Amino acid sequence: AEYLAFLKENPKAKIHVSIKSIRLLGPSVAIQPDTHLAIAVLPQWGRDAIRYAVAAAVLLGLAVVCRGRTRPREQPLLFGSEVGLVLIAMLLLSGLSWKAHFVTMLLPYTVLLAYLADARHAPRPRKLGWLLLASFALCTLTADIITPAGADFAEALGLIQLGALLAGCGLVLLRIREFAPRAIAL
Repeated sequence: AEYLAFLKENPKAKIHVSIKSIRLLGPSVAIQPDTHLAIAVLPQWGRDAIRYAVAAAVLLGLAVVCRGRTRPREQPLLFGSEVGLVLIAMLLLSGLSWKAHFVTMLLPYTVLLAYLADARHAPRPRKLGWLLLASFALCTLTADIITPAGADFAEALGLIQLGALLAGCGLVLLRIREFAPRAIAL
């Protein structure tokens, strides 16, 4: 009933690409005004509780991973990974993140590619390469590469968010692998 009422009141509602719009857990217009996706319809207080829990987890993780003093000239990958994690957190937590804002993913991708390409970091973890590849694939699926309708479904399912989250996991993995004693130790 709440879902149908929302659709009648907001036939052309716009969706954001942040966790603010937990689209698959409540009434939301996805893709076109006549196409709607939801895996469950939760009340507003339930969606808010999930959104706040995810936001708190992201901020707590960011605080644990990015604490300490970083010297950009001495450890550029460490500094780049911290800035990349902050950018990803901003994209996920902002209520106004649109698909175009994900151009800031260039910095996290650059840090991950620089780490994988640097011969000093041998052997390179395969997990990091797979995370980077999966993240890039998920983020680019929202382009018209897979037809406009396929891109709309990918965006409606939140695949660009998942891609950003995978890139963030890659940056955390990089930090744990290379800078664990200083950056992660509690």
